[in-house]
Parts: sequence; C-alpha cells; structure tokens
Amino acid sequence: SGSVRFTRPASVFTTAAGVRIVYEYSSGPKTPLVVLGGGTTGRREACAVYRAECDDFSPNALLIFDRRNTGSSDVSYAGVGEGGATELQVQVDDLIALLEHL
Repeated sequence: SGSVRFTRPASVFTTAAGVRIVYEYSSGPKTPLVVLGGGTTGRREACAVYRAECDDFSPNALLIFDRRNTGSSDVSYAGVGEGGATELQVQVDDLIALLEHL
C-alpha cells in the first residue's frame, strides 16, 4: 500500500446557506472515498485515527473534510429544525453539495 498525500492546502467550499466547509482532496485513479471523523472531530483527527485505513485506500481519490460545527468549518445551525431536519441531515446535505462541487 502507498501513502495518502494531500498535495494542496485545505480548500474552502461555501454552501448555498453561506456555511464555510473546509476540506482536502487527494486525487487518485480509483473511486473517490470520503473519510469522516466521529462526534466533534474534524478532518485532522480523522486522518490521525484512520491513517492505516487511509494508506490502504491510497490508490483511490480521498476526501476529508470538517463537517459543519467541527474542525475549521463554520459553526452554524442554519437549516436545523426546518422541516424537522436534524444536524446530521444538514451535514449530509453539506457533503452532497461538496461532492457535486468537486
């Protein structure tokens, strides 16, 4: 297995609601994978905790990002509670928008 290399500095994606999401993306010839930290952890903790797994997947493109309210991304509860949306549902919507952006 190789080693994951994020060759560019972290980037910022802004959602339609104006929430800044910080992410890093490593390109690779195979299917992109998303690595998430748990709880309140951000992308740096996810890489530290899952380094071996990330290295195993190094032929793949890899996306790590700070979910809304974690790491370097904005703290925002915009959209939470609207139509019964939970914080997790809003974070999933953020991820979908980020993937569409990439």
